[in-house]
Amino acid sequence: MKKMRKALSFVLILALVLGSFSMVFSAGVVGGNTVKLSDIEDLNGEEQITVCQNLEIIEGFPDGTFKPENHMTRAEVVTVINRMLQRVVQPEDIPEWAPTYTDLTQSHWSYADMIEASCGHDFERKYPDELAEKGYDEIWTGKLSFISVLES
Repeated sequence: MKKMRKALSFVLILALVLGSFSMVFSAGVVGGNTVKLSDIEDLNGEEQITVCQNLEIIEGFPDGTFKPENHMTRAEVVTVINRMLQRVVQPEDIPEWAPTYTDLTQSHWSYADMIEASCGHDFERKYPDELAEKGYDEIWTGKLSFISVLES
C-alpha cells in the first residue's frame, strides 16, 4: 500500500510539474548548440526550463520559441517522460512486432517515443560502453517476458 501511495504521489507531482508549462521537443538543438528560447526571458520558471533544456529533456519549437501559454500534448508528455527515464529507440530500430496505430504515422516527430512508451519490451543499450558520448539508444531484444506469457 505504501509503495502504491509513493508511486501515485510521484505521478501526480510529475503531472503537476509538467502540466504547468508547455514544451515541444522537435527542435532546439542546432549543430550541437542549445538554442536560447526567445520567449522565456523574465518568465516564472525560466531557470527550470533552461535546466531541462540543458539536460536535453526539452528542446522547444523549430522557430526557437517555447510557447509557455500552450498546453502540453500527449506526444510531448510521453517524450519528456522517455527522456527523463533515458528510454530512447530510433525509428529504424523498432522491430516489426511492435504495435502500430492508425492515428500515428512513422513520419510523426514523436513516433518512436510513442511506440517506446506503449510497447513493453526487453532491451540492451546500443552503445553500452559509450552512453555519455553516443546516447541511450536501445535495441529491443523481445517482448517483456510476462507479456509473452500472457499472449501465449
